[in-house]
Amino acid sequence: MNHGQGQVTPLVSRWEGIVRRHTRMLRRGSPVRECAETILAGGELDAAACSTLLEALTQKSGKFWRERMVAAWCLGQCELSPPEWRESVTDGLRRVLKGDEFMDSGGRLWRAVKRNVIASVAIPGIPISVGLVLLSVIFGLPSIQDLETILFIGLKGSGLCFIALMGPAAVVSGILEDTRLGLARAAAARSLGERSDPLAAGLVARAMTDKPFEVRAAAEAVLQKVLSAVRPSDYGRLPANATVELCSSLDHASTEQSLWILEALRAAGTGGAAEPVRRLAEQTRSEAVLAAAAQVLPVLEERLRLETSAARLLRPEESPGEPGDILLRPASAATAVPEEQLLRPSVGPDA
Repeated sequence: MNHGQGQVTPLVSRWEGIVRRHTRMLRRGSPVRECAETILAGGELDAAACSTLLEALTQKSGKFWRERMVAAWCLGQCELSPPEWRESVTDGLRRVLKGDEFMDSGGRLWRAVKRNVIASVAIPGIPISVGLVLLSVIFGLPSIQDLETILFIGLKGSGLCFIALMGPAAVVSGILEDTRLGLARAAAARSLGERSDPLAAGLVARAMTDKPFEVRAAAEAVLQKVLSAVRPSDYGRLPANATVELCSSLDHASTEQSLWILEALRAAGTGGAAEPVRRLAEQTRSEAVLAAAAQVLPVLEERLRLETSAARLLRPEESPGEPGDILLRPASAATAVPEEQLLRPSVGPDA
């Protein structure tokens, strides 16, 4: 994908429009809405506002997905002067982008059932209500017995609709929940790009293959900014699976993206990246990627050698045996001591 300015700018403008629309949909007086409106108007937030946004960001209930999305966007726009604030915010944004702890499985199930109930009541209820109005206009008000019959038919129809819609309603509700979660994750990815967070390198690279379009678009838009922030000093600081995620993204990356990923691996990738980079060098048709891989591969191979050597030094050559066999010895193994030496009379020499 070409990341030229002509293509990124419409995505940024479109995303800002999404943020504005969802900000207006928040309830009036909401602290998150007030923060977003302040930023959109060109204002600055104080420490108390940042604390409110961070609290909204880590709210795990699916009911507050819109607050989480807008808060994630705001935290990428405001200034965070204390270092501890920056660490807390970037950590929270990485958790939102990862998304696992915000699935809210119980809440998703409850909302799916509620949507199914609403659809089951509305589908037979609307035609029956229209029919009653027409009957009242044409023939006058129906009798009590007619109303009881109509009510029974409506309840029976609702029950049948509930059973028939269980599968489709679950699918539609799941898509809706994933879309909402994806918007929050996309906002977190863009804010991590604004923060140039090197620890998010693996997450952003993995997000380029995500299903929701908004997440993929956000990851591709900020990939270069995040990867360019990775420094040699980050070797050993990146999350344990960051190298694996970066290497996996090489299978789907464009030439330009591959060059950014290779540079990040050269700076702070572990030795486990040596084999994927070697495989990329064998399969690529890009001379630029081949040249970059040739420069990166010796660095990764040396790290692999050092990491393997360190692991061997820390690993014992053989097991010393069961701890119980070493610490506990049978009493028979002890040296026998004559009984007269153990039991002596307390009588003195003058006795």
